[in-house]
Amino acid sequence: MAKGNFQREKWSNWLDFFFSLLGYMVGLGNIWRFPYLCYKNGGGAFLVPYFTFLFIAAVPLMFMELSYSQYCNFGVVKVWVMCPFFKGIGYGVVILITFVSIYYTTIIAWSLYYLYNSMFPVLPWRHCSNTWNTPACYETVVNPNRSRFTNQSDNETQIGNLTQLINSNSSNFGPNPVSASEEFWKHHVLGITDGVENLGGIQYPLLLCFAISWILIFFALSKGIKTSGKEKLARFVYEYILLSRTVSTSTGVKVQNPCSSGNALPIVLVLLVVYVTATVPYVLLAVLLGRVVTLPGSKDGLIYYMTPKWEKLKQFSVWKDAAVQTFYSIGLGVGCLVTLSSYNNFHNNFQRDAMIMPVIDGLTSWFAGLITFSVIGYMAHISNTDISQAITQGPGVAFVVYPEALSTLPFAQLWSSIFFIMLLLVGMDSQVRQSSKLY
Repeated sequence: MAKGNFQREKWSNWLDFFFSLLGYMVGLGNIWRFPYLCYKNGGGAFLVPYFTFLFIAAVPLMFMELSYSQYCNFGVVKVWVMCPFFKGIGYGVVILITFVSIYYTTIIAWSLYYLYNSMFPVLPWRHCSNTWNTPACYETVVNPNRSRFTNQSDNETQIGNLTQLINSNSSNFGPNPVSASEEFWKHHVLGITDGVENLGGIQYPLLLCFAISWILIFFALSKGIKTSGKEKLARFVYEYILLSRTVSTSTGVKVQNPCSSGNALPIVLVLLVVYVTATVPYVLLAVLLGRVVTLPGSKDGLIYYMTPKWEKLKQFSVWKDAAVQTFYSIGLGVGCLVTLSSYNNFHNNFQRDAMIMPVIDGLTSWFAGLITFSVIGYMAHISNTDISQAITQGPGVAFVVYPEALSTLPFAQLWSSIFFIMLLLVGMDSQVRQSSKLY
């Protein structure tokens, strides 16, 4: 349907499209929204309506979006040439994504700021001796100078001391004690004031992180999908790092054919760059899971997460939440699937894509829930509270619960850095794909 001399860019291969689509679909909602909904709506029983809607709603709708955009070879605005009466939908989507990008980039800025603070010798959300702390603040760590536990009994002894310390001193904190990590989040990062009449000042560190986030997004999209994919990164590594020279091409830079020079090692390294960078969030999630499942109380959290409460399936709200999460997580009806598919070759097998991508997204959500509830079970164990009182959703999971739990571990800086690098990569990947709708 494309007319004239218009030539839309194409993905170099199917894997570029696959990883771009995966990066868009797997976002922050998989990490901090799905686990809470799973707990709220019957634990493992919630998987029944969730995967039901994946197959009866997500698969056919995704099939439709991928098919017509791949056929038309147009983005989210021009694709409505097939039905001009609805072209306002395309412009509405562009306006919507403009606002969404603002808050999504803000979350990326938060992740970047937490990553920066994870580099300090003592994590700032680990203690109550900061300028922003209040008398209600309590510390979750008893012995921050201890680098490792010697054995399981020592571990339990320290945790028992922690529980005793918190419970015995709770009267000193007033009626509502607040953890050091929560005060860091509310008072230092967000700078929450006592009302709308007091707007507070500009958070300059966050403003800097916000600017850095937009700069990274700009460079990721500066030359279209070739940059947002992995090809440019591989080419950069090959030309400037491995070859240490620049040669000329149709785009201004020409890469010497590596096969003709017999350089097998550079090709292997480039392929590693291509595929490892696309799967880093999954690798980091697996590393975190391997660590948190060894913590005391994690088993209780996992049991709480996965134990099905079948009677919940009789409630309409459970099915409603499953449907909303399906549309929210996969991003149906908001234009990004249309835009990404418009860069496909005409004969790409979009039926295959529509079948496998929702399943991968659903399994990723379930996998992230294992980590979240292992951490929540651990936090409930060391604070001697019920798991239901430790469960939260939204940014509080990523910026309060996780930092507090990871700060109690040996090598806390390492685990905090791994978590926030993962969060940063997931957020950047989704934001870059969302911003590509404007192309």
